[in-house]
Amino acid sequence: MKNIVEKHELKQLDILNKLSLRETFHRIKNQLCQLYSIIQLNSDSPNLSMDFIDMVLKRLKAMITVQDILSLNQEDSIDLVKLSETLSSKLITDVYGKSISLSVLGDKVDVAPDVALAEAAIINELITNSVKHAFSGVEFAKIDIEISDIGDKFAFEYRDNGPGFSNSKCDNKGFTIGLSLLKTYPLLINGASEIYHQGHFCYKMTASKLGK
Repeated sequence: MKNIVEKHELKQLDILNKLSLRETFHRIKNQLCQLYSIIQLNSDSPNLSMDFIDMVLKRLKAMITVQDILSLNQEDSIDLVKLSETLSSKLITDVYGKSISLSVLGDKVDVAPDVALAEAAIINELITNSVKHAFSGVEFAKIDIEISDIGDKFAFEYRDNGPGFSNSKCDNKGFTIGLSLLKTYPLLINGASEIYHQGHFCYKMTASKLGK
């Protein structure tokens, strides 16, 4: 009888934890929406650069999209391939309004919510970088994402078909803020990353599925 009660209590606690996590994502989304509105209302200020405002608004809109996707998840873990495909597609079409061919392939990899949040931030920066820097003069823009299951870890690879840059520029001094963040985010989930040039821009990271 005691075991039955304990199992019931654990199940109830699990349900409450899931509801709490979804509610947290929902609150964050609402706060980001409020911040988005505030910046938009002040966009006519002569002291603010329109390019800067546009960059901030698009990043905020991308973050809102991330939180919206995560808040709708009903499970303890999140399918990384599904998250990558859904988020990338929404960022390309809804946030940046671009026509870019997107391919997301790989193994089914389930990750913890905090890993999914960090990965979503990485995807946001990668898409932002590609849209801003990669496709000028490119007739057929293309982004490829591949995800591999490697035991208790996973590998995430991202490539666009822009001209890229020389490997000599792949040090922190040559990075923009966005590319610097791509080196930092994986460290938050016990991961490692590499940015390199292989005819085009390439990014690869490995991390623990649990982020620990």
